[in-house]
Amino acid sequence: MSADIGRPPSVAFSPRRDAVLAAVAVAAITVCSTIGLYRAARRVYVEEAREELLRRARVAAAFVDGDLHRTFVSPAQQEGAEYTRAVAPLRKMMASDPEIRFLYTVALVEDQPHFILDATPPGDADQDGVEDHSRIMDRYEDPDNDMLVALREGRAMVMREPQADQWGEVLSAYAPIRDRSGNLVGIVGVDLTAQRYADHLNAMRFAALMTLLPAAVLSILAGAFVFIHQRRRAEHVKEQEEARAAVEEALARFEDLVDNSPMVAVQGLDRQGTIRRWNRASTVLYGYRADEVIGQRIQDVVLAPEDVTAFDRVLDEIWTTGRPTTPREWPVRTRDGQVHWVYSTIVPVVSRGAVDEAYCMDVDISDRKRHETELAAYAAALEKSQAVAESATRAKSAFLASMSHEIRTPMTAILGFADVLLADRNVNGTLVEQAESLQAIRRNGEYLLELIDDILDLSKIEAEKLDIERIAFSPAHVLADVASLMKVRTDAKNLALSVEYAGPIPETIQSDPLRFRQILINLVGNAIKFTATGSVRLVGQVVPRPDRFPLLQVDVIDTGIGLTPQEISNLFQPFNQADSSTTRKYGGSGLGLVISRRLAAMLGGDIAIHSMPGQGSTFSVTVEAGDLAGVPLREMPPDTTAAAAPAFDATTADNVELNCRILLAEDGPDNRRLIAFLLEKAGAEVTVAENGQLAFDAARAAIAHGAPFDMVLMDMQMPVMDGYEATRQLRAEGYAGPIVALTAHAMTDDRQKCLDAGCDDYLTKPIHRARMLHTIASYLSSVQPRPTPTAAGCPGDDSQTARRR
Repeated sequence: MSADIGRPPSVAFSPRRDAVLAAVAVAAITVCSTIGLYRAARRVYVEEAREELLRRARVAAAFVDGDLHRTFVSPAQQEGAEYTRAVAPLRKMMASDPEIRFLYTVALVEDQPHFILDATPPGDADQDGVEDHSRIMDRYEDPDNDMLVALREGRAMVMREPQADQWGEVLSAYAPIRDRSGNLVGIVGVDLTAQRYADHLNAMRFAALMTLLPAAVLSILAGAFVFIHQRRRAEHVKEQEEARAAVEEALARFEDLVDNSPMVAVQGLDRQGTIRRWNRASTVLYGYRADEVIGQRIQDVVLAPEDVTAFDRVLDEIWTTGRPTTPREWPVRTRDGQVHWVYSTIVPVVSRGAVDEAYCMDVDISDRKRHETELAAYAAALEKSQAVAESATRAKSAFLASMSHEIRTPMTAILGFADVLLADRNVNGTLVEQAESLQAIRRNGEYLLELIDDILDLSKIEAEKLDIERIAFSPAHVLADVASLMKVRTDAKNLALSVEYAGPIPETIQSDPLRFRQILINLVGNAIKFTATGSVRLVGQVVPRPDRFPLLQVDVIDTGIGLTPQEISNLFQPFNQADSSTTRKYGGSGLGLVISRRLAAMLGGDIAIHSMPGQGSTFSVTVEAGDLAGVPLREMPPDTTAAAAPAFDATTADNVELNCRILLAEDGPDNRRLIAFLLEKAGAEVTVAENGQLAFDAARAAIAHGAPFDMVLMDMQMPVMDGYEATRQLRAEGYAGPIVALTAHAMTDDRQKCLDAGCDDYLTKPIHRARMLHTIASYLSSVQPRPTPTAAGCPGDDSQTARRR
């Protein structure tokens, strides 16, 4: 009985129950603590890994020149020096950080991501069957959402978990690339292999699981031994210390990365700019050791006084918005007083929703700024040189225009009075010798004009001022027109002239008909000049070209004197002919072929020569024909045997009778006398004026008296008031009669300038009598020229007129 005294009731005392309760309590506490610790450690690691990856992306983005980046638009630029320079910093960064698997830049092209720069070496390093390196404008086939957000919104993004694509499973971060104006031009992508990330998490998970084993042992022993509970607490403390050590180790690795960054100077700052961290690159850049500057304001250490206020505003903005700054350039001072330029961005570190500190990251761009300064100086010098060259070109053009005017003006009198004397030879019985002398004056005067026109054309080609148009026209009609025009010359030498096709040619091509005709006239004229007997043939054909528009080729084939290879080599030099004897025997300036070849080049073709001495020559001219798809073809050339259209000559001029009042404005006394004489001889009543002001006054007075002049012939280059202003004022005064411009300028823009001023027509000097009289007659309905028989063109009938449209 006594043995049972004092024994607690079985219900009140239960070692098993207490042991179970103790074990359960210890186990519950342990499991909860382990899970919580694991989650906290995992979260810390994940956030630090993502922040570190994002920092790498931002550092990489700071290396990329946004203005240069936007220029890469073609795979052909992959091998260029600019691409190599742009990708070099990324390659260095990738080489210095073995954890980076891929480092590249991406830009949106038509709302689709495309690779631009790729620092990844070519090849398949991971043996997954996919090429690691991407080229410019390779499309990123399966972009993740973070990439698209970074591309479209310009925000730095990092994946929360690794994702798989065609290059494997990676953890990626993206940072925006901006140009100097702050415009988004692309993003930098930094990829870490997911395996490294997974290994870290697995190690943490394994460590957490391993803590459950001692927890189970402690739980079992807790019911029997109280001290085991204390032991469990001790182990729990130890585990906390290990977790803290792991976090501290991760922080140490981050600090080591910051401290040892080779190219980016990093400073940790508080809101006032006080320096908390100073890495080695900062020491290299600024010359200060960390212990010398920590605790001082960065504004006082490296910034000039005039930049402090702006920097303070930047810090205030960071602490207010919590967003990183747009990268910008700052001038900074080093310890030895030198001024460097840095490309800088400041990134805030946010803790518990508030900015705790900020990291200022600087990249030294002093060399780049120096190169930009040198380049700007070079560009300024180049611009100045270009301005000088353009001024010289303008002076040259003005000189040529002036010379054209100065030469053509007296030539009007020379050729005009020669025409007068020639026209009167039958009436006055002029001696044959005198008639021949007058013909020589006329012939050599016209040759001088042709030479002036050739020099003007060559000058405009060299100055790139010659206008080329591309319109649809019929090459068959141009060939027929040239043959018809040149038939008079071949008939005079008893030469056969024909147009042939070596196969069908298109009904129309896209080119410049005026310049094409000019080339053919020159080539055919040369062929006639150097051919004594035989024939001159024009043979047209189409020459296909792969992946390009076809060419129209015209061969001008003669049976003339031919050329040696040495003579051919001299043909396309200005003022050169085959040899000096050619000029003496046949005449010519040697400019025609030079102009023709350059015109052919401007039309997308060339001129080639095949010749043998004594066996004739073949000059082959090609011009680009344009798109011939759907253009009908012509099998046979049109009939070229018909006579050319009647030309104006002295005979037709003699049949023009004018019964009108004409106002002649001309400052040159000889030209004024000549033109007035020709008009009066044709029956016109002529009033002359020596300048534009007198012409305007005379015309206005005639209008006021109710008897306006029937026509005004207006020289455009006159003193007091030029012809342009006089014409404009006459039109403003209400004069509605025809005004025909007289000018020594022979360029297209000069013609248009006259028409724009209000002229109805245009005559170039030297004035051709028949052309002038027929032009006047065409505007005066009261004058009916008597019909004249067909006559061959006389020298000078190429005077140019331009009707006002």
